[in-house]
Amino acid sequence: MKNLVLLSLSALICTSSVKAEATLGDRMGGLPAHPRLFWPGDELVRERIAKSPELAELATHFHARGRALLNTPVLVREQTGRRLLSVSRQAVERIVLLSFLYRESGEKDYRDRAEREMLAIAGFTDWNPSHFLDVAEMTTAMAIGYDWLYDAMPPESREKIRIAIIAKGLQPALEPYGILATDKTNNWNPVCNGGTVIGSLAVAEAAPEIAAKIIHRAIAKLPQAMDIHEPDGVYPEGPGYWNYGISYNVMLIAALQSSLGSDFGLSDRRGFRETGAFMIQNTGPSGLSFNFSDSSDVREVRAPMFWLANAFGKPELAAFENHLLRKNLSKAKSAGTSLRFGRFDPFIIIWHQQSPLEVENHQPLSWTGGGDNPVAFHRTSWNSDQAVYLAIKAGMAGQSHGHMDNGSFVIDAQGLRWAADPHYREYQELEAADVDYWGREQTSDRWKVWECSPFSHNTLTVDGQLHQSEGRAPIVRFSADPKDRHTVIDLTKTLGGQVSKALRSFRLSAMPLGKGNDLKFILAFVRFCYYQSWPA
Repeated sequence: MKNLVLLSLSALICTSSVKAEATLGDRMGGLPAHPRLFWPGDELVRERIAKSPELAELATHFHARGRALLNTPVLVREQTGRRLLSVSRQAVERIVLLSFLYRESGEKDYRDRAEREMLAIAGFTDWNPSHFLDVAEMTTAMAIGYDWLYDAMPPESREKIRIAIIAKGLQPALEPYGILATDKTNNWNPVCNGGTVIGSLAVAEAAPEIAAKIIHRAIAKLPQAMDIHEPDGVYPEGPGYWNYGISYNVMLIAALQSSLGSDFGLSDRRGFRETGAFMIQNTGPSGLSFNFSDSSDVREVRAPMFWLANAFGKPELAAFENHLLRKNLSKAKSAGTSLRFGRFDPFIIIWHQQSPLEVENHQPLSWTGGGDNPVAFHRTSWNSDQAVYLAIKAGMAGQSHGHMDNGSFVIDAQGLRWAADPHYREYQELEAADVDYWGREQTSDRWKVWECSPFSHNTLTVDGQLHQSEGRAPIVRFSADPKDRHTVIDLTKTLGGQVSKALRSFRLSAMPLGKGNDLKFILAFVRFCYYQSWPA
């Protein structure tokens, strides 16, 4: 079987990647035993939990959620509109959690429940390849369960699950829908390449040629999505899709590292290395995100931040997430509620980096990042949730998940968000109403949706007109000088031919705030200017 892997890879060697291909072929010829995906070892996980009060408390929440699943019916193949995505995501959450809990505790009820879930999903007619995100996430769920529970399941169950991963996950990845999905530059690329690489590594011995093609393609195609983080780590689709895309981007790289011992240079990109800093800057003292584009302002603990902290020697990233973790555990305890951040919660423990309560934060008080959607941030302190925080967006509306929010901003002060940005509208609701939400041209229905229009954001319009979807707004001046922290955005092209020149200036005073929750007082330290000259 190893020879088959090497032969299939040698057939793929082309002019510019002979060395990388040969290295990949060598590594594929010696895959480690299961579990080979991400898993650091049962004893290490238990030791990590035992040494950390926060992780011990988090694990208690995991067990409560796992026990609640034991008597929950297995998933059924039920689409919502054109998507099976909600079912796929539930599968990820259930199977990853149950498999983690079995390996951590050895309790067979968790293994049996995960096995039942996987066998039910293996029986689905398909995993909805026409919307390939659904296939990618379902493949992720099945591959992790198969890998982590490999030695604990009977051979007949392993065979059914393995056959389903190959037939319903990997083979469709080499057909038109899968080829298109893995060749994009937005979040689809890391999700679809990530899910199918994870599946390929889980079952490579049984499908060596398919696995080799998928892994080779992902190594070639993932960079075109990673490059949108350049030059400073900003993710143009907003913090919500940052979490989606970066989770699968990190998992793809981590799966290659744990299974093959190399990521083949994928992580060696400046924007990717710095993207954790973007997420810290994008989080206000209120605990809310600056939710530009199709994003919510909810900021939860993000497992990939721990991986980024470990991979790039940035302990301040782990310290920031640990601070959020402690706050959320405290809130859940006070409210008597279960704690859940998302479907990849167990990776918080798998990738966790313990940090002292106080780690020096080297992030500047004022920061700007370029790229397709430039942003700027100013704050008065990193050490207080009472600090004043000003976040500003430039860029262009007509790109993936974009809004007409050039020149928009949010303000935090004294633990509250005083100037907020709206959330996005649920996609299924819009699609059910035959709204062409995915168009980006000026006449698209997307801009008729209130949340996407400029009228919902903290920006400006002229004569009640839309922004120009292709009108790019650059940051033309930025100062981190404590005596004059400011950002200036040129909105001229955003406003089209309505003005000859339009600049929007933001300044944050260095003066401290008083004690009262007085909006007028706060706005005295955040000044906005708007200069425009009308055509003659």
